[in-house]
Amino acid sequence: MTVMNSKNTTESTNVSQILISRKPADEKSVITHFHANTKNIHEQRELSPDISKRCSEAGPIDHIPLELLVKIFHLLPDADLLHRIPLVSRTWYRVSLAPVLRTRLMLRKGVPPETLYQQFKTRPLMRVFHCPAMESAGSALVNAILLTKSLRCLNIGFSHLTEECADSLSANLPPTLVHLNVEGLKTVGLKFVSNLVLRCPNLQALNLSHCVAVCDQCVRLLSEKLRGLRRLKLDGILWLTDVALEYLARSSALTTGCISSLWLDGFELTSSGIRDFLLSVSNVQSNLRRGFHQLSSGYIDLLLENMDTLVGLRILWISYCDHLTDDAVKPIRNMTGLTALTLRKAQQVTADGWLYMFRLDDGTTNTSLKWLEHLDLSECPSINDSVVSSLCECCGSRLRTLILNWCWDLTDHGLDEIVSSCPVMRHLSLVGNHSILGLALKNIPVKQPSMTVVNLAQCNLVLDSILNELVQMMPHLYVFDYFGEPVGGGSDDICHYDFLRSFEKVPICTD
Repeated sequence: MTVMNSKNTTESTNVSQILISRKPADEKSVITHFHANTKNIHEQRELSPDISKRCSEAGPIDHIPLELLVKIFHLLPDADLLHRIPLVSRTWYRVSLAPVLRTRLMLRKGVPPETLYQQFKTRPLMRVFHCPAMESAGSALVNAILLTKSLRCLNIGFSHLTEECADSLSANLPPTLVHLNVEGLKTVGLKFVSNLVLRCPNLQALNLSHCVAVCDQCVRLLSEKLRGLRRLKLDGILWLTDVALEYLARSSALTTGCISSLWLDGFELTSSGIRDFLLSVSNVQSNLRRGFHQLSSGYIDLLLENMDTLVGLRILWISYCDHLTDDAVKPIRNMTGLTALTLRKAQQVTADGWLYMFRLDDGTTNTSLKWLEHLDLSECPSINDSVVSSLCECCGSRLRTLILNWCWDLTDHGLDEIVSSCPVMRHLSLVGNHSILGLALKNIPVKQPSMTVVNLAQCNLVLDSILNELVQMMPHLYVFDYFGEPVGGGSDDICHYDFLRSFEKVPICTD
């Protein structure tokens, strides 16, 4: 296959105009226009000279109906559609320009404003746009957004936008938007949020992480106007108070069980404020569960077996839990359906407080938290072997990620419990532990065959011989030693901080 020359490109201009609408249009009109001109495109088909002879002898795939070609191309990765498909033949080049195929756009941060605008101009049906950390978008981004009427996902986190541009952008967002990531934009504030809730009432996922100008009143608007909100990230916003939690607790999205994922920053939150909020969440979960169980049907009973993870909050993340006490974490005991829980720096929570979460008063296991798959209790110094044993009994059968960084009271007895009781674990991080020798790590190949990452950075007593033996038995396993370097090295050298960041970067959407 060869790259098409300029002559071929010129000859396809008329057909390209058929496939690309130069003005913003809705999907129905563009698709209708595309099918109406199918016959015209068939008549103009001509294979590239260098492959025409070969294709004519073998029955060229070029003879596939255009409608079927479009369906096939829909299944290909964007890179193939942009760089490989156009080189096969003129027909494939023309079809690759169809707006129905150009619905995603991912650009690098240094994209020039004029290129940004042009890329939007050739994609009237664009649904997803990703360009984090844009350096010089400015008003060009606003003008480009005006060209699309079907955008559903916008990711411009950590981009450089003035307050004027940010407010103008929010005032011109399409109402079709359901996923928005503006994390790290310092110019996102009350006016931006005010425009956002009016322009995008159907928003389902919003990432405002580290948007330092966001305030309690912003949370009030989000709580009152966005009834279908499912994922809300407010981590890194240091000045949110208990008032913001009160707004969230009364929001329609939370009381109806719509919100499934919530990230909070506990820097200015009080223990009583978090306790009351978590109690509200727990009550909502219980009421929804009770309502489901009032239904009586054989089919419904099958659904109820896994119902806990279908409604209500599933991901809860609270960083900087310095002010939390045992009373604040008690409501978590009854939060059925949680699959991921992060409580960092909960330095005032005692071992009894953690045991209350994972065990009932009669000493039996708390089954409400049995769905947990990801658990991060980093910098919680009261986590000891007894707590680890309880959490393993509670959710060890499903636990895939366990992060207990800087939990100094954990010993080899607790590590042995983790290895023995968590068969599907993939990621174990014990950074900063000065007590464990790591003898239980020898059993990972048998007890935890799915393990991919073991992070033992700053663990000064772990024996290097054990780590080397572990890597030899499981070559695919990333094991990080005291210095945070991968044991065994190799071409895929990577720092343990990179792995930690990748686990923390939970996507706001899956588009």
